Amino acid sequence: MSDVINCLTIDLEPWMCFYDNPLLKKELDSGSLVELTHRIMNLLDRCSAKATFFVLGAVYDWYPDLVEELAKEGHEVAFHTYSHRRVVSRGLLLQELRSAAEFIERFCPTGFRAPQMKLPHPLLEVLSSHGFRYDSSAYAAVGKPVAVACGSQTIAEVPVSTYPIVGEGKRVELPRTMLDSFKSLEIPVGSGALVAMLSAQTINRIIAKLNEEGRSFIAFVHPWQLVGVHRMPSSLVERLAKLPYLKRIDEEKLEAILSQHRFETIESLVSRWRKKF
Repeated sequence: MSDVINCLTIDLEPWMCFYDNPLLKKELDSGSLVELTHRIMNLLDRCSAKATFFVLGAVYDWYPDLVEELAKEGHEVAFHTYSHRRVVSRGLLLQELRSAAEFIERFCPTGFRAPQMKLPHPLLEVLSSHGFRYDSSAYAAVGKPVAVACGSQTIAEVPVSTYPIVGEGKRVELPRTMLDSFKSLEIPVGSGALVAMLSAQTINRIIAKLNEEGRSFIAFVHPWQLVGVHRMPSSLVERLAKLPYLKRIDEEKLEAILSQHRFETIESLVSRWRKKF
């Protein structure tokens, strides 16, 4: 097994977050997020793997014991905003941070991921000033953290993996969306949609090649992908955007991937990188 650290991350959010502008109510979840998270935790334990959970502040309000359990088991607890609203301004990000003050004080998360993987570049400075060491809200083929200057400080951007159809894809200009990766002829293999669509054999071959080149594989999934969504959005535009997420992710597939490679937290990856930086 390669010494390169790979990272499976989980956006810890209820099924309602599949939709834009989700209505977050604990009653709608009916405990399903707890059950699905335990299934993921058991899978990680079977594969001797650790993961980074990007947690909604609202989820901590609903299920504080669940998040405490994640931390106790050695998984990283990171931040995914409070309400899963798109972070489009400084004011909105500050509001999300204030709303999640109890969660942040309890776990002191060093990692952040924006909903829909979209974060305006200037807001990295806000994250840095609030103690965050890294963000993971971009797509790129670099396979390593990227230093981003934030005033006198730096924050690490840890892009979700893409795989270039042509070329090497090792240079990156941030921010960078999934659409940017497609325009650059890169397959966003680390996206939950592609993890669902590609076979375990294909993903394992890609990880092995990346690791041979010294590059990490960074991916994310959502707990609700284990069972599928309840219904499609009513908007045609939203339907087309969400279509790739309709395919369920089999636990057997995840196990076939996790058992073949070294998977640890993003914080572990960033800490190792900072020693060389």
